[in-house]
Amino acid sequence: MKNCLLCPKGTRCKGFVLHGLIVKIYNAIVQSKGENELEAITKEMSLEDMELLMTYGGQARETCWSKGMVLAVARILAHLVSGTKQKSDFILRTNIEQMLKTVMRVMSRLPKGVSLDLHILSMDIYNRSVQLLERSGDKTTVPLTTFGQACANVLRESEKKRAAS
Repeated sequence: MKNCLLCPKGTRCKGFVLHGLIVKIYNAIVQSKGENELEAITKEMSLEDMELLMTYGGQARETCWSKGMVLAVARILAHLVSGTKQKSDFILRTNIEQMLKTVMRVMSRLPKGVSLDLHILSMDIYNRSVQLLERSGDKTTVPLTTFGQACANVLRESEKKRAAS
C-alpha cells in the first residue's frame, strides 16, 4: 500500500482518517437497505465527521484516497468473513461483491469523484484483511479464490457499464 511522500503516518495520515469516514458512510448505506441513503448518511455522520471529510477530503491526494479505500474495504471484508465458517463460498462471494459495489459507489461520490482501480488495489485489500483477522485472534481466513472471483465479477460488471455508456 502506497503512502504519499508527505504522509505523517499513523492516525494523522489522511488515508487513515478517511478510511474511518468511508466505513461510516458504508455502514449507513447498508443499514438504510436501499431506502433513503442520503438521509441515513446524514444521520450517521456527525458535524465533526463532516468537517473532517471537508478538510481531509479536499486536501487528500489520490494515494491518500487509495490508502483510505484499502483500509476501509479490508476492515469491512474482515468483518464480513469473521466467523463465517458455515457460509458457502457462493454466499460469501455474493456478500463480498455487494460490499465492493457499495464501496465503489461511495468512493465515486466523495470529493473529487475519486476513481480507484480495484484491480491494482485488490491484493493490498486482501493482505490487510488477513492482517486484521490475525491481529484480532480470529482463526477465520479470507478465501483468496472467493475474494478474487468477487473482484473479477465487480470489475467485469463495471467494464460492461462503462462500455454501454
